[in-house]
Amino acid sequence: MKYFEFNKYHKEIKEIKEGSFYFFRMLYVKSLLVEADIEVDIFFINNKEDLKTNTCIDTFAGYFFQDTSNNFVPVIIIGNEDLIIGGKDYDRRQMFLDSSIWIYYVGEGNKGNKREKDIEKAVKYIKKNYENKLYNINVAKEFVEFNGRIVRESKLQIKGAHADDVSPFVFHSERNMKDLADQELEKITKLNLKWRFLLIDDFANTSLSGDGIIKNKTEYIKVILAKDGLIKQENKEQENNDCNKNDNSGEGICIEIATDINSAINKISKKTYDIILLDYLLGEKNRKREYGDKFIENIKEGIEKAQSIETEQNTQSEEKEIPEFVNKIGPLNRFWIFPISSFSTAMIDKIRERGIGHLDKHWYIPRGADPLNTPQLFRYNLYRFMNMQIEELLNYNNIEFAGSKDYLIHIIEKLYKDYKKKNNKNADKFAVKIYPELILIHSKLQELSKDEEHDSLFAKSVIKKYYNPKQEKKWQHVLHLFYLLSSHGYLKSPEMWKELNSIKQTADNTEKLKKQKWYKNVNNYIAELYNKIN
Repeated sequence: MKYFEFNKYHKEIKEIKEGSFYFFRMLYVKSLLVEADIEVDIFFINNKEDLKTNTCIDTFAGYFFQDTSNNFVPVIIIGNEDLIIGGKDYDRRQMFLDSSIWIYYVGEGNKGNKREKDIEKAVKYIKKNYENKLYNINVAKEFVEFNGRIVRESKLQIKGAHADDVSPFVFHSERNMKDLADQELEKITKLNLKWRFLLIDDFANTSLSGDGIIKNKTEYIKVILAKDGLIKQENKEQENNDCNKNDNSGEGICIEIATDINSAINKISKKTYDIILLDYLLGEKNRKREYGDKFIENIKEGIEKAQSIETEQNTQSEEKEIPEFVNKIGPLNRFWIFPISSFSTAMIDKIRERGIGHLDKHWYIPRGADPLNTPQLFRYNLYRFMNMQIEELLNYNNIEFAGSKDYLIHIIEKLYKDYKKKNNKNADKFAVKIYPELILIHSKLQELSKDEEHDSLFAKSVIKKYYNPKQEKKWQHVLHLFYLLSSHGYLKSPEMWKELNSIKQTADNTEKLKKQKWYKNVNNYIAELYNKIN
């Protein structure tokens, strides 16, 4: 363990000695590290102006890549100022100081007891990383060494252009990502849904390379998901990775694996996967290195072949074989592919080079994140990806109604409240506004019911909660009512009454329905129309 302070005036890091400004604060941190029995280097930033200087960031970046022995030690930086996103006077690379399992930052916003608690948290995280041998993994060492060089060389030098305003590489704060990930996780856990993941990685069932490493990539990912309650603890170490045996195990995620492209294609040809975790650098097959972008290219070619065959068969009687995985495509007729490379932009850049977009009618590929080096960024990007899948289906911000038996009725009430804030209370104009939106939600639920037939766990869990056969009658009554309201006058008021009464009869709580503002408004509007007939 070493203890240093950075001083911008001397442009150097120097070791803390007895009698120096940070000596007593150092003793407190030292006591934590001795108790934890871990090796960590501690840095104190001595001046509030340090984060505004190139020298500070350059020095910390160089701390990693200058160690030619690659015996890197994790770092905690204790500063007098919080890291700031943007700001003309600040070095835009400063988020590097809190960007991975290797480097943690505690700033001014964490004063007194809170600062001490955050230092204790950082020590706790690092101790857990040591226990999981994350610092022994070769790709983890490679990651921090490379990022140190990237940070050091990513400051633009030529004045008069972009040097004062732009950093060509973006870094994140793991602390910030943790807070955002927790918010996304909260949305997911409210729903109690299920997902089947496919992990495509040559180390999916083989120990990662490094000194004393016994865990494979699947196990490391399961540790993260189990801590968040998305994998049952008793299934975390499950070896068979067979989701079929867990189909009735409640909510959460189950993971199946493939170690190369052929086995992955075989897997997706037999079963629907809700999300695919895809590494960029795969193993060797027939003495030739495989890359994850080739898997995406195979999917693209298979879909194009199926479309071509379908077109030909419309004009010819001869039948041709369509790739099996086309019939097992993911939820909402799309493959949801999440890259997990150590270098998150590699996959997106490579598929762009191949002329493949990250967003297509049949697939969606976000930036992704590395679960080993940047676990909080991985959590946030993955959970945000899962919520995007949910939101594309359920639309709006209706997640707050998830789990409600009267989900459809709650959606209408929410839409009515949003509408009333901006418009008047006319029921017919309200109907014109929300009728197409209700049609869209209904069509997506119907589309998902087809995914249920394809064995999607996500589809099965959504359909079970929100779109069972009993709900379809209610949907038809609601859609017909709002169709009549939006496009017909008083002559159709008896038919409107009929549909509104049908909705009331199918409601789980009739008295609660009658109290809802949209119901009262529609009820009064139909009554006025009906009076015109009489």
